[in-house]
Amino acid sequence: MVDGRILTAHKFHHANKITSVYMTTATLPLRYEITNTGTTASNTTLEHICNTVISEGGHSPRVVTRSVSTALTGVELSDTTSRPMIAIRLKSNRPGGIAVPVAADLYGLQSTPFNYRVLQNATVTGGAWVSAGDESHVEYNMTATAVSGGNNLLQGMFMGGAGVNQTNVDFKKYNSSYQLRTRIDGTMETFVVTAIATTNNDDAVASLTWEEYN
Repeated sequence: MVDGRILTAHKFHHANKITSVYMTTATLPLRYEITNTGTTASNTTLEHICNTVISEGGHSPRVVTRSVSTALTGVELSDTTSRPMIAIRLKSNRPGGIAVPVAADLYGLQSTPFNYRVLQNATVTGGAWVSAGDESHVEYNMTATAVSGGNNLLQGMFMGGAGVNQTNVDFKKYNSSYQLRTRIDGTMETFVVTAIATTNNDDAVASLTWEEYN
């Protein structure tokens, strides 16, 4: 947009020109890339200002809701280090998939305070990644032993014991900003719910619900 006028840089025409689907992963994010074709005297930079995607046909996504939960016997927690309770990520064969966490429930089995953290793109160590279903984009890990790094999205407290309700963490109010994607380098983003106990070896249970867009 220059001086109030829209200047078209490039148009793609596909209708009736090719015999296959021209776009197989329409959910991938917009990206930019520059490449030097010869020797340069200094570093080359690209400045990205803004972008938008507009659909003339509207937007009516097909959403599937899925959920996993820990065993009712609980996850044994440390009083010094946060431990992953539930971790999810996209499957390696679903790079165009979208999964959006919508809620988590947390409850302690002992009458002591617990602290939880929600991490994005953390490194999950140990455990086994399990498919959430043949048609699901997601796999989960509820047996991981450690977690490191990542972005601390949320944190808070929850209690346990008789007469205490579970703590519900609502992610939906963040307008899908926590959605899982495949990064440009092919790495699958992770979404991890962790917890730490007041007393060593206290236990807690958790569930995580997400939506998948097809």
